[in-house]
Amino acid sequence: MIKFRVPLKFWLILFPALLIVAACKPVSVVTNSELPCKPPPLKEIANRSTPLKISINVDGSGSMYGYIKNDSNSRYAQTITLLDSVVSLGKHSRSAKPSIEHYRIGERTTQEITANQYQKAKLPEFYTGTSSEFPKVTSHLDVAIENPEDEEQLLILITDLDQQGTDRNKLNKKIEDTYFNKQLPNNAVGILGIKSEYNHTVYSVDKNIYKDFDYTTQGKELELYRPFYVIFLGHYKDIIHYLEKMKQKDPEFFDTSEFSLFYPDRVATKIATLHNLPSLPQDIIRPSSLQSGKVAVEVKSPPYEILEIPKRIDNDNFDINYSLSFTPLKYSLPINYNSIITETEILTYDLQSFTPNNSIISLKKAINLNSWEITNNNLKFTNTIDINSIPDPGIYIFNINAMAESFLDEDWWHQWDFSSKTSDQDGSKTYNLLNFMKNLKQTTVDLMEQPSIGYFCYAIQKN
Repeated sequence: MIKFRVPLKFWLILFPALLIVAACKPVSVVTNSELPCKPPPLKEIANRSTPLKISINVDGSGSMYGYIKNDSNSRYAQTITLLDSVVSLGKHSRSAKPSIEHYRIGERTTQEITANQYQKAKLPEFYTGTSSEFPKVTSHLDVAIENPEDEEQLLILITDLDQQGTDRNKLNKKIEDTYFNKQLPNNAVGILGIKSEYNHTVYSVDKNIYKDFDYTTQGKELELYRPFYVIFLGHYKDIIHYLEKMKQKDPEFFDTSEFSLFYPDRVATKIATLHNLPSLPQDIIRPSSLQSGKVAVEVKSPPYEILEIPKRIDNDNFDINYSLSFTPLKYSLPINYNSIITETEILTYDLQSFTPNNSIISLKKAINLNSWEITNNNLKFTNTIDINSIPDPGIYIFNINAMAESFLDEDWWHQWDFSSKTSDQDGSKTYNLLNFMKNLKQTTVDLMEQPSIGYFCYAIQKN
């Protein structure tokens, strides 16, 4: 047998050489191309080029008579004129001029009327039933809401929202079936509430709740005027366009009114990311890059927040308070802070790349975003970091998607609802308003698919 003997001197030379080679292995540098911080895409609000039909429907029931009785220039009458001018004149929401139709809402069907007859909505004969031109009707608003089929339509209803019958959800059901559902993306519902002079009987829609009573606003403040509503059903951009035209033409009138928009496709004009970074707690470092062992992370900050945590730290839990610019979608409902949830993707390094890691359960508790608040176009929250939930030294990536799952009621829904009446003869309130608006809010929530408000990326190195 042949035996090879290696001199000790050889090994003394070889081992240091191997150590040098191992030590010279290059550091793997990870940049934004490997770790992009990409917020989820917002749903596009598509422009429509198809010609638009605008259908203006006026409630012709006797309960509307009080808005123009003895006052042909009431705020109600002014709205009739204002709506006609904004949909007929000037720039339109689409390239082609819309076709405009007018209707008077009746009991079983709507009555098509001419543009001249529409102007008579400022006269008593439109509501009293004393003219053969305008027969007597009661409030059945749902008959005005018909499926637009293949037409692009903006439906406008002018009404006091008094709804005959015991089904308090009938109008909401019709709106869901025709204009506000998953089959009609980018559709929205806008409710413009206006208080007007009034001098007539307020008719009961449920005698068990309240009886008919006379009501006059003569000598009363605006807040005690009687509400009526302009309801917009259709494409989001069409609604906003004509609403803005109303506001531009008569800003003072608009400022004394209320408006709520129900739109499920997005809640923000832009998803918030980490920028204008705040000061850090003592001992926490915000370096330009991170390196642990053979991996270095050089990601852009912002939108990344890069943090380095020393081996020894006095407080194992610390807070970082953020205040970020945030622009909710114009006119959108106020976000319910308590409904904000987060989905976190955690990535760790596996000798070749950063990959998702769900096996280390404690990491899910390492970052907790809390104390949400949105004021004056600022999104505020606190990031509470638990060092003990990061088990081992190394670099960890946390990508956090913050989503709002519901909205708050708007104050005016409660203030204008009949439940806030000062007496059984308070004509400044609307019966069933709060229920109607809450139903629209719930439909909006049910239709939301990606309600992101913020996307926050953290690269954290524990030493």
